[in-house]
Amino acid sequence: MMAPILLCSVLALAMVIEKFRYFTFINIDAEALKSNIFTAIRDNNIKAALGACDAHDVPLARVLKAGLLQYGKSREEIIRAMEEAGGLEVPELERFLLPLFIIGNVVPFLGLLGTLLGLGSSFYTIHTRAVALNPAVFSDLSFGVWAAFITTVAAFLIAVPVFIIYQYCISRVEYYILQIEAAGPDLADFLTHTA
Repeated sequence: MMAPILLCSVLALAMVIEKFRYFTFINIDAEALKSNIFTAIRDNNIKAALGACDAHDVPLARVLKAGLLQYGKSREEIIRAMEEAGGLEVPELERFLLPLFIIGNVVPFLGLLGTLLGLGSSFYTIHTRAVALNPAVFSDLSFGVWAAFITTVAAFLIAVPVFIIYQYCISRVEYYILQIEAAGPDLADFLTHTA
């Protein structure tokens, strides 16, 4: 039972590394980006505002660019374009969250299954020794008890950190989504008042 548990730990580790790498990559100073864009718009330089977005290959910049491309249109059209662009960014933000959630929830059951198999092995040993009229000694049972113990411990040593990291990732995703949602009306208002 240890093989599936170890496989889950390796998969979870790979996904966690990828999520942390991605979060580090997209972590920019949102206020500075918005300030650069608003300054360029104030100077009637939409190309510079688009260039500021192109300089950052992150979800917020892509959503702001979608709004900038609607310059001169109504506030509703600008917001709709940004909402559509934001909708395209959310799946990438949420990538690997479901598999992390599944691993965090399945691994304890794998540990429980290993426990049951280990204890079942011990009881089977007791049974076969009793049928042969040869009483079981502790050393006969130790492998099954050890298997039961080690699978449970391994499962929880994997599941608990995965669950904590999953919760952290959820909070980061929510932070970036709120950042994107807050930028939409700000940019739409700014574009419609300067157009």
